[in-house]
Amino acid sequence: MNASLTTRPKWQGAHHLALVTRDLDATVRFYHGLLGMPLWAAMGPMLYHGRHCFFKAGHFLMHFFEEPNAEIATPPSDWMKKRVTFIPGAYQHIALALDDEESLVALRARLVTAGVDVTEMMEQGPILQFLFSDNNGIILEANWTPFDMIEQPIDYSSSQLFNDPNPVPAVQEIMQTGYLNVSRFENNQ
Repeated sequence: MNASLTTRPKWQGAHHLALVTRDLDATVRFYHGLLGMPLWAAMGPMLYHGRHCFFKAGHFLMHFFEEPNAEIATPPSDWMKKRVTFIPGAYQHIALALDDEESLVALRARLVTAGVDVTEMMEQGPILQFLFSDNNGIILEANWTPFDMIEQPIDYSSSQLFNDPNPVPAVQEIMQTGYLNVSRFENNQ
């Protein structure tokens, strides 16, 4: 077996998500002004791309590049009725966590007051959430969980988190043995 497949990387978590906007000014107004994310950096054009900004969302950065002629796939006008809409060639949504339920409720009220379309509150297992669209047509999810999901130990017997009645074979293998036989992956290459 290939040793590089048996040694796991030491992940720290997500660093940033890079997206494109046609209008960086409107994006700064939406993310910093409306959502309250601190503007972490505003950088000028570089050899291989135009000006860009970073916004700080807790321990995660949202990174927007300005490209005035960018083709950005946006959801259909009735996306709120379906709530989760899959758009060919686009990010499906970006989920951002809030510290507490009160902050989640307050953000939803703030967006409604500003005239931003938002869904009703939804529950997905332990997660309380709602969806909205930014100034670029990107669907965002705001959510809160009553515990730190990342710090929770993984429990494959949890009926709340592992409740698919017919999981794919790889998930079945992990649930039954506690690990995935990577040699199957190696043989498929």
